[in-house]
Amino acid sequence: AFMIHKHLQDRDFEEVRTGDALFVDLDGNTIPYDGSFGDSIYLMFVNEGGYYYQSSGTGMSVAVKAKYDLDTGMLLSTEGEGGGEDEGDHKVDADSKDSDICTAAT
Repeated sequence: AFMIHKHLQDRDFEEVRTGDALFVDLDGNTIPYDGSFGDSIYLMFVNEGGYYYQSSGTGMSVAVKAKYDLDTGMLLSTEGEGGGEDEGDHKVDADSKDSDICTAAT
């Protein structure tokens, strides 16, 4: 059994990187984030009341940051895997509107 690390309480939507404290076990040992969703993630709804049942999961939701072109809906880049942004093959017109959005990973 484990609990959310105390440093994450009340820190929704803040970046967590591989190796950062994520959980604490019943003996007080810190369990770091292992990078399973990419090097950089954002936690949401940390320790919300609806997570107190075992069937609810781990006590938080995980998201990765992605950038979309609002005119085309095309994915422009994501953060996470490898720790940087992946621009892919998509080119953006200078007049295009774009937005950073966190997309749920779990």
